[in-house]
Amino acid sequence: PYLSIEPVVQAALQNGQPVVALESTIISHGMPYPQNVETALAVEDIIRQQG
Repeated sequence: PYLSIEPVVQAALQNGQPVVALESTIISHGMPYPQNVETALAVEDIIRQQG
């Protein structure tokens, strides 16, 4: 397959719930490791908490 969709994302799409896509430069180029990973995970958590 060309695109792998996580089950939680697939369920949200099927149920008409919002889905957020994040740009990945922060992980690959924007910040030094491990701050980049910590920040990306924190942003994901904030988005999930907001529903």
